Amino acid sequence: MNLILEVKLKPTKEQVGLLKATQRRFNEACNFVSQIAFKNKIFNQYQLHSKVYREIRQRFQLPAQLAVRVIAKVSNSYSSGRKSTLRRFRPLGSVVYDSHILSFRDNNVVSIRLLDGRETIFFDLGEYQRERWEFPKGQTNLVLKQGKFYLQINIKVPEETPIEPSGFLGVDFGIVNIATDSSGEIFSGEKLNRIREKSLKLRKDLQACGSKSARRHLKKVSKRESNFTKNINHLTSKKLVEKAKRTCQGIALENLKGIRRQSKAWKSRQVTTNLNSWAFHQLRFFIEYKSQLAGVPVILVDPAYTSQTCSVCGHVNKDNRKSQSDFRCVCCGHEEHADVNAAKNISKIAAVNQRIVGAESTKAHEVSNCVAA
Repeated sequence: MNLILEVKLKPTKEQVGLLKATQRRFNEACNFVSQIAFKNKIFNQYQLHSKVYREIRQRFQLPAQLAVRVIAKVSNSYSSGRKSTLRRFRPLGSVVYDSHILSFRDNNVVSIRLLDGRETIFFDLGEYQRERWEFPKGQTNLVLKQGKFYLQINIKVPEETPIEPSGFLGVDFGIVNIATDSSGEIFSGEKLNRIREKSLKLRKDLQACGSKSARRHLKKVSKRESNFTKNINHLTSKKLVEKAKRTCQGIALENLKGIRRQSKAWKSRQVTTNLNSWAFHQLRFFIEYKSQLAGVPVILVDPAYTSQTCSVCGHVNKDNRKSQSDFRCVCCGHEEHADVNAAKNISKIAAVNQRIVGAESTKAHEVSNCVAA
């Protein structure tokens, strides 16, 4: 499975200037090549290479392999079927490297080709990255985020042999509770929602101010909230996958595609805000790729009526759901936390459909890249 490891560079002040100069020249060349490709409708990398290689070497004074990477980046940008729009590149956008112009050495040092030659730069390597450092490395992107340089390194991590599940751990996604599984464990969203409410109020105040410093602060607030949400989703997904593997179960998830459009809660402004900030797709993505690495099958089920169905007798009635957290079956009297009851129903639906788990899990596992936490 392909993953992306992100490591932080520790360049000197002089090297920061060289890195930014390389980014600007590289992306300036990308914009030049993009205009030629769009005008002449040449999007194939090899045909584009024949037309522009010599010109960009002379015009932008780029090293040979960086010029090749420019052409590849432009060609790839048009490869997703978006050939009707001219592709533009930011001045400090990413620079694409391969093994010819970037290599890693011992003691956390990278040798990287810049405009005026090679530079050796130190980088930080955390425990997560160190565990996966041994696997073959492919293309690497040099990126600038919030004034810091990072290398995003493509690696191929071996997957474990898929287990034969004895059942399914049902997972119910929510806003009040981020996730609830069929074993009864609840991953509360109280702290996350409190952060979101605080950030929302602060963003409104900053937007009302409208000054340059307020706009800068606004970006920091949004990034801080995004990072916090991402970390919570990583921790939650890790615990769910570990539990499923330990108990020899697959994982059953709700297929919530289109939930924002379908929800009647759009009438409520507060609920609409919560739906927009609900990162359920990211959580599902994290669960899927972690499950694939661990050999845990994943199946997606239709969530319709899972919150109104009794997990004991199967009676369906909207009056069963007394409140957000309370479930009491009007038929058999079964009482339980509403999210736990829904997770059990999701687990049962997956068990009934177990004969098609292979096809569904393969579809759910179509994950090629993800940025490691």
